[in-house]
Formats: sequence, structure tokens, C-alpha cells
Amino acid sequence: MRIRGDGSIDIRRDEHGVRHVTAAFDRDLYRGLGFCHARDRGLQMLLTRILGQGRAAELLADTEDTLRIDRFFRRLDLGGDAAAEVARIDGHTREVLDAYCEGANQALHRRCPWELRLLGYRPEPWAPADSILCSRVAGYVALAQSQADIERLLVEMVQAGVPRPHLEALFPGLLSDLDEPLLRRVELGERLVPEALRWSAWVPRALASNNWVIAGTKTASSHPLLANDPHLEINRLPSVWYEVVLRTADRFCIAATMPGLPGLP
Repeated sequence: MRIRGDGSIDIRRDEHGVRHVTAAFDRDLYRGLGFCHARDRGLQMLLTRILGQGRAAELLADTEDTLRIDRFFRRLDLGGDAAAEVARIDGHTREVLDAYCEGANQALHRRCPWELRLLGYRPEPWAPADSILCSRVAGYVALAQSQADIERLLVEMVQAGVPRPHLEALFPGLLSDLDEPLLRRVELGERLVPEALRWSAWVPRALASNNWVIAGTKTASSHPLLANDPHLEINRLPSVWYEVVLRTADRFCIAATMPGLPGLP
């Protein structure tokens, strides 16, 4: 398959189902990446945007659960300043982000995900602010969920009368300022992340992340090595990640990318 950008963009799928994008220019690589994301994972991208905008009840299913999810996201207002954030992006990054969006819109114009067509939904064009929103949805929900669960667990254990030595064993070195009488008076209300969203397959869950760098003085190539392991689920369909191979005349990259984002982790 070939699509047009600043030049010709070649897109093929290998025997493992992995997309390969070959182009002469950086902008076209990102344009091809956006096309592949929207073609293969358009539903994932659009659902994340719909959730982040707080429009699930409006566009997907008018239920109490989706309404609670919408209220949660509208209180967060993750996209409220996305346009201002886009305006602060430097020139080169904005070029590749715009190219990514152009590629995504080419694919969405050719074919909207059939699940959304059944609902009568025709997606608005993908914009740079949507990529900002998607990054915040994935990051905030994961962090808020794990932090809130730990804090709530501690409160519930204190209120259930778990002995202090047992708490210290579970949270070593962290409870020196713990005010148990105060926590016993706390009334636990609605969870920070609603139950309907916490166990939904719509948004990825994460619990932690590791990253490290090996200096070039310790590698055979004399170049540094960067490794990153965000603890996002892989045992889900579709996977959070999207594997892709990108090539120009003098560069080559294999990356696990996240649909909706033009980054190469």
C-alpha cells in the first residue's frame, strides 16, 4: 500500500502482522504512523478520545455507568488546556504531530470503525489536541487508580482494626505520621476513579513504571542504551501497544507505540 505525503509512503505488513513504514522524510514517517494507527486501531483511538472528552453517554451508551464515567472525566477536564499546550510545542515537533494527524485522518476518512458506524457515529477529524488528551487519559487514570486504591486500602484497614505492627509490615517506613484516630473518622465516599471505569477494558491499567540508561562507556557500540518498561497490560485485545517498523534511507527503528500518540518509546 502507498499513500502520499511530502513524498511517497510505502506501508506493508509482514508475516507477523507488523506494519512497516518506509519514507524519505521524517514528516512522512509520522504521517504513515498516524495512518497505520487509525487504520488498525481507530476504535481504540476514538474511544479514548470520547472517554477523555466525557462524551460516552452522548455517543456510545446512555447508561448510569457511562454517565458516571463522563462526570469523572469532565471534572478532570484533561483536555481543557490542550489547545494551549499544542501552541507551546516547538516547530519541528508540531510539524511531525500535524503530519501524524493528517495520516490518521486519511485512514479515518477511508474507513470509520464498523462498531461506531453501527452507532451512527461519524468521528470528527483527529487534531493535535486529541493526542495531548489521549496521553493524559492513559497517564492520569493509571496513576490515580493505583494511588487511590493504596490510600483507600490503608484507610479501610485502619477502620477495620488491623493492628499497627501489621500495617507497618505492609508499609515499612511510611507510617511515621499516620494519624489513626483521624482516619477512623474518615467517611469513604465515591472512589477517585469510578468502579465502572476501573474495571473497564476501554482504558489501559498501569501500576508502575521502570526506566534506566546505560552509559556509552559501558556498551560495545559506545552509544548509550535507553530502556523503558511502563507496566501497561499486554494481555488484552486490542493490546495497548502497537508494534511498528519505521525506515528512512539512513535510519531504522522498531518501536512499540501507543495509538493516538506520535511518540516512539
